[in-house]
Amino acid sequence: MISRRLRVAIGGTGPKLSARSALIWAGISATIAACGSAPPASRTTLQHRHEADADAAFTMGRYGLAARRYQHSVSMARARDDQPGVARLLLRQGTALAALGKCELALPRLRESAAVFIQLGQPEAARRPQLAVGRCLAETGDKAGAQTALELAQSSSDRCVRAESLAGLGALQAQRGELAAARERYDNAAKMGCKSQGAIALLAYNRGRLAQKQQRPAAARSRYKQAAAAFAQAHDEGGLAASLLALGQLAAANEQRLEAGDLLRRAGHAAWAATRRRQAALAFGLAAEQFSRAGRKADAKRCRALGRAALRQATQSSPATRR
Repeated sequence: MISRRLRVAIGGTGPKLSARSALIWAGISATIAACGSAPPASRTTLQHRHEADADAAFTMGRYGLAARRYQHSVSMARARDDQPGVARLLLRQGTALAALGKCELALPRLRESAAVFIQLGQPEAARRPQLAVGRCLAETGDKAGAQTALELAQSSSDRCVRAESLAGLGALQAQRGELAAARERYDNAAKMGCKSQGAIALLAYNRGRLAQKQQRPAAARSRYKQAAAAFAQAHDEGGLAASLLALGQLAAANEQRLEAGDLLRRAGHAAWAATRRRQAALAFGLAAEQFSRAGRKADAKRCRALGRAALRQATQSSPATRR
């Protein structure tokens, strides 16, 4: 079919094509010819293609897909003994796994990334995986380990790494009840002037939690809204879910049933998108309760069904990075 149309396009017999169609088919012909004669892609080229695909998936918030694609690139980098590539790709894969809430899988990759950077004589580059290690350890409850990792990361010359490290250290202080010290850390983090949406979101969320601890619900709500907007811009569905969940609980405490139900339902969908099924189940369950109290029986029923589905998936064994 293609060859026939190409003959037509260059003036052969058969139905006449428009000039535009002729150009299109001529372009297809040239592409086919180029692809057919191109040499096989090198290992380096294939690695970079997988890496670009993984980066695109990560940017779209498809962290499970990104983690799997980074794994291909890591394997290729190891086969080529490309140690800088191994360190860089392990950091990205670990970050994707951490975004999924899979810190048990992220930590060994992040630690190896930091170790390889140090072996390469690049201690500054090691600060970013150390920051990610600190955040994961804080999430899993290892506060002492998190403190150590975040303090290492704090020495970075990168203002965003310093800002996120300070925000993480402030959160640990807030958990210990050292609220004034936590606030000072957050103020110092803000002074870094980091423009990264992820760093802005993390700091706003932590400040929201601090305001809640200080019994300042209006300030907490403002911070959580800022965090939700920044997490959304950063395509961080896990952070967005946490911010919406906090906003929904504040609305529920203020007996704003419909607003709470909507926020909690959105939190459930964001958590589901981040494959954080247990968090999704919690959010949908709380949303169902708020809708039920507001007399919205259909919405309550739907949220209960979504919550049960999320809980079933949370209890099923499945590959860690499956989306």
